[in-house]
Amino acid sequence: GLKIGKTTGKISGTPTVAGSYTFKIKVTDANEATATKSYTITITKPAISGTLSAGVVGKSYSKTLKATGGTSPYTWKTSSGILPTGLKIGKTTGKISGTPTVAGSYTFKIKVTDANGVTATKSYTVKITKASSSSTANADNIKVLNASENVSEPSYNEEAFIQEYTSTPTETEETPEASVYYVTGLNVASEDVISQGTERDEDLVIVRANQPVRFVIGIWPDEVSDEQVYIDNKPIEEIIISEGTFTLPEEFVYDDFKISVKAKAGEYELETQELYISAE
Repeated sequence: GLKIGKTTGKISGTPTVAGSYTFKIKVTDANEATATKSYTITITKPAISGTLSAGVVGKSYSKTLKATGGTSPYTWKTSSGILPTGLKIGKTTGKISGTPTVAGSYTFKIKVTDANGVTATKSYTVKITKASSSSTANADNIKVLNASENVSEPSYNEEAFIQEYTSTPTETEETPEASVYYVTGLNVASEDVISQGTERDEDLVIVRANQPVRFVIGIWPDEVSDEQVYIDNKPIEEIIISEGTFTLPEEFVYDDFKISVKAKAGEYELETQELYISAE
């Protein structure tokens, strides 16, 4: 894939086969005098490094694979098998992240392609276990309300909820101060969506890369404060929520990420479901 310029001495091109190459270069001047020199060039190809640990259903997972030996930038994907349900791989980062939702043993191949189109693959097996009952059970003083998919109408008795939400928490020696976590829907405006996952991957939404994306929050109590958008669990201060909607600027929409919203109603914590966004 390489060649030497006959009059320039420039060695250029795109290598196509990995290996170690030893050769002599000869130069001849106008008087037919010559000189030679030996060289060795090693051509490498991409390789994937990094391990993937086991995960737990309902617990956030994040591992990043690395590529070496090729030419950046790299592009990542699964070439066979499937990732654990709820996880995805960053197209440009090699980061496998998300929250597993189904226990099991998952075997798959990860493929990386470098800037020259040279590829490498590596097989992985990741075991996802169920959370222990002690870690998944809600304490008696915690109430979780889950909105239905693609919330458009309240999925709860608003009057009953507001009455409980506005009640004064009590303390006893046996019972700690009560708290309420209200979990509701987070949706993407339909015109921004290329496709959306179904069944076990219903929280995965594919949108157009480098385009602003509008989000719609499901029903919350009227009086909320401290609204905050989170991307991959990092608060993004400049995103303003207005009348239950907000728009993510195009500079954020270039890779895979997780998005959610948190707020407060009095002393109570409110939050949306987490959506996994893939920008393509």
